[in-house]
Amino acid sequence: MVVRGGDDRRVLSGIIILIRNGLRWCEAPAELGLPKTHYNRQKRWCGMGAFARIMAGTAAAATERETVMIDALT
Repeated sequence: MVVRGGDDRRVLSGIIILIRNGLRWCEAPAELGLPKTHYNRQKRWCGMGAFARIMAGTAAAATERETVMIDALT
């Protein structure tokens, strides 16, 4: 079953799976939506600075600086 469009949470999960596992957009699991959806949302959200704000919020919320590690390979 291929989900068209998809809700933001499902698409974000797909993007995380793709990046974490080093997969190409075309290798997106069908149950998480279409590859084009993942690509378009990632491009749009990056352009809006959404991922940068998530990283900044994560770092700011840490009580101890030594406990925060963000892997930025991609």
